[in-house]
Amino acid sequence: MAFAPAFRFEPSSNELTLRPSAAAVALATKHRQQTTAIVRRTQRSDVLEAEARARASEKGDVSDEMVLAETELQFGQYWGQTFRWLLENDVGYVVSILASHQKEREGGMTMRTPLMSNKDALVSYTRLFPPMSTNEVDDTLLGFGEHAHRSYKSLYNARDRESRT
Repeated sequence: MAFAPAFRFEPSSNELTLRPSAAAVALATKHRQQTTAIVRRTQRSDVLEAEARARASEKGDVSDEMVLAETELQFGQYWGQTFRWLLENDVGYVVSILASHQKEREGGMTMRTPLMSNKDALVSYTRLFPPMSTNEVDDTLLGFGEHAHRSYKSLYNARDRESRT
C-alpha cells in the first residue's frame, strides 16, 4: 500500500502518536515566524486532483487512494503538505480537523466550496486506515493529557473553547 502513511505509535501503548513530529513542529514554527502575511488562494478540487494525479504518476501509482495520499492540504499551519505527510507527522491535528468538519456537516453545512471539498477528501483518505476510521464518538476515555479523565463524546459535545480545541 504505497499510499499508506507511516503512522507513528507510542512505544508503551502501541496507540497512535497524536503529538506533532519534529518536522511538523519546525514547519509550524517557520510559518508562525514569517513576518509578511502570505495570501493563499484555495485551489479548486479538480486542480488539486490533477496535481495529485501527476505526483502519483511520478511514483507509478495513479490509483484513487494514491491520488488522495498526494492531495495537498488547502488550509491551516500545514498548507501545501500532502494528506499522507499530514498523517505521518501530526495525527492530533488531523483528528481536530475531522471533528470540526464533522460538526460543520452535522450542523447543516452542505456547501461544496473548495475548502469543504478539501476537508471531505481528507476525511475520505483517513477512512482508508483502521487506526483513523472510527466513525463513532463514544464514551471511551481520552486517557492522556489535560483532558485524560474526559470521554471523546464529552469533548465532542463541549461548549467551552478549551475543551473543543
